[in-house]
Amino acid sequence: MKNILLAISLAILLPAVHAQSLQDQLATIDQVQQQRVADAQAAIRKAEAEQKAEEERMRKEYEAQERKEARARAAASARAAAREKVRAEAALADKKREQGYEDQLRDLEIERQKAELEALKAKSKRANDYIDRELQQQDAATDSIQAKADATRNVSEGAKSKMTSEGKAQEKKAAGWFSSDE
Repeated sequence: MKNILLAISLAILLPAVHAQSLQDQLATIDQVQQQRVADAQAAIRKAEAEQKAEEERMRKEYEAQERKEARARAAASARAAAREKVRAEAALADKKREQGYEDQLRDLEIERQKAELEALKAKSKRANDYIDRELQQQDAATDSIQAKADATRNVSEGAKSKMTSEGKAQEKKAAGWFSSDE
């Protein structure tokens, strides 16, 4: 590219070169070369600046994308944490509900056992009452038997006494008949 520019510059300057002196021609060529170098350096600086600007733009886009993705990750993480918290709270509520139910079952079982114990105590107490009643019935039956035996004995003694008295009376009467007939 430099050669083409040099050739074009020389072609333009060639007619003028004949008129000018060699020194002027060399100065002009040097000036054109310096101008070309300056233009090339300006173009390089411009390209470098554009490249830096493009790199900066791409870096900013990348950083913006990274921030956006970081926000998205943070939001997803927050949603996941919220879901996990809700799940944990639900699990805790279920656990508390189950524990409450189990506590109620234990309380009911304790109450049932207390009632059974009270029933056994009452039954035991009543059993003592029944034993006392049976003993009283047996005593009453014994007293009744004793009373019947005493009554029977009294009747027997009364009958015996009556019989004895009647026998003596008949003996007396019989003795009186025999004694009055003689």
